[in-house]
Amino acid sequence: KPITPVIRAASSLVLFAYSLVSQTTLNFFRCVNIHDKQLNVFDGNIECHSAEWTGWLALYVPLIVLFVVGFPVGLFLFLRHHWALIQEEKENGRSFFLLWGMFLEQYQPSARFWEVFILGRRSALLALMLISNTRRVV
Repeated sequence: KPITPVIRAASSLVLFAYSLVSQTTLNFFRCVNIHDKQLNVFDGNIECHSAEWTGWLALYVPLIVLFVVGFPVGLFLFLRHHWALIQEEKENGRSFFLLWGMFLEQYQPSARFWEVFILGRRSALLALMLISNTRRVV
């Protein structure tokens, strides 16, 4: 099917961009003290916990829920639900495996959800790094 390479490429792009988007999203919640002001690391013109910062929460909270956390969880649930179909079509070379098998093909069946674990680990490490790296600058 002609759409399969497009979706496969888009999925690869999402995997590639996951760490950067997650880091940028989580950076919004990081603040540093500069001259007794809490300024946002992402944008030094925004004072943390101000009205402007709170207004941006409408963008960043859904990004965390839907992308940073939701993507790995959704991918896990999707792959778990379709595992039998993916395995069946892997043997027959059909399009469903060609489309979604990229998340599984490099792993043994016993480690089939390793890609999801890696995404979750990236998120946890990014969050830990950003939380533990708050310090007084000036």
